[in-house]
Parts: sequence; structure tokens; C-alpha cells
Amino acid sequence: DAPMTDTTAPTQRKPWPAIILAVLFIGPLAAAWIVYFAAPDWRPTGQVNYGELIDPPVALPDLALNGPDGEPLTDAPLRRRWTLIYVDGSGCDEDCRQTLFDTYQVRYLLHRDLDRVRRILLYTDAPPDPAFVAEQHPDLLVADASAADAPALLAALPESAATGDAVYLVDPLGNLMMRYPRTGTWQDMHKDLKKLLK
Repeated sequence: DAPMTDTTAPTQRKPWPAIILAVLFIGPLAAAWIVYFAAPDWRPTGQVNYGELIDPPVALPDLALNGPDGEPLTDAPLRRRWTLIYVDGSGCDEDCRQTLFDTYQVRYLLHRDLDRVRRILLYTDAPPDPAFVAEQHPDLLVADASAADAPALLAALPESAATGDAVYLVDPLGNLMMRYPRTGTWQDMHKDLKKLLK
């Protein structure tokens, strides 16, 4: 018997799969290139922080701070932790109390990292009501701006700090590095601290 031969013509391959693969791989790169160069307004600004960066950071000395009773607060209160500082000259009026509540929320919502952040109220006039602090802010360090090294700390802050205009952030090495205007939101401060603590 004669051997059987395949008389069917070979099928021609279609180019569509190769074209689809090329579009899938090259398309996103081409789109990104077009957006980057043709739409500069869409480019990332490079800013990743929400607060105002103090540039260059101000290196604070190893300061001692005293509480309203004249006793030292802690050893080196501006070292080993991130520190939020607020300056008040009102005896802690409603604006001051709102700012303290905002910083309380920031710290509390850090959950397991909250012990890595402390808060200091530096008062230049009358101290806040001790009962209010004990009840609402037991973690708050209250420092007399006229005692111990507090004047040096006050002098290192921007001049407008004495008006209670902002909350200031000090890193664990004692560098004053960020400013958060009181008109901003505590959520912005919280986002920055979460990143820094990572």
C-alpha cells in the first residue's frame, strides 16, 4: 500500500496574539512617557510630607524642662522619642484645648507606637488648669517657659511660636524638623508621624 500523505494545506499563523502582547507590554510605558512629557502638571511634586519642613533642621541642646511645680519633668525630655511641642500664652483657652485634643488624637491613633511619641505644652503665661490636664491629658508634659532651659527652647522655635500658631515636631535626636499650623488638620500630622515611625 502507498503511504498516506497529508494533503491539507498548512494554516497561516495570525499576527494578532503577538500584536496584543506588544500592546500589553509597550502600551503602559508609552502612556507613561506621554503623560510625563506632555502633561507636566501631572508629574509628582516629590513632596511626601504634610507639615512644613524646617530646612535645615534646628539642632536643640539637651534641654532640661521644669513643670509648674518647679520639679524637673524628665531626663532629656527632647531625646529618644518623637516630640510634639505646643507653645501657649493664654492659660490654655479654647484654641489651646482644641490643639491639645488634636495632638491627643494623633498620638492615640498611633496605637502600638504611641509610646514613641510624647507631647509637651510650653506655657509662657499661666499654666493650664491641673484638673483639666489630669483628666483629659494625663500623658501631657506641661513645662514652664521661664524655668530651667525652657527659654533656650523657646528661642530656638520660630518667633511666631509664642502666639500658639503651630505644633512643632522634634525628632528623637533633638532636631526641630517640622511645623504644623494650627489651622491645618490633625490627620496630616498623623500621616507624617506614621511614615516617620516606620
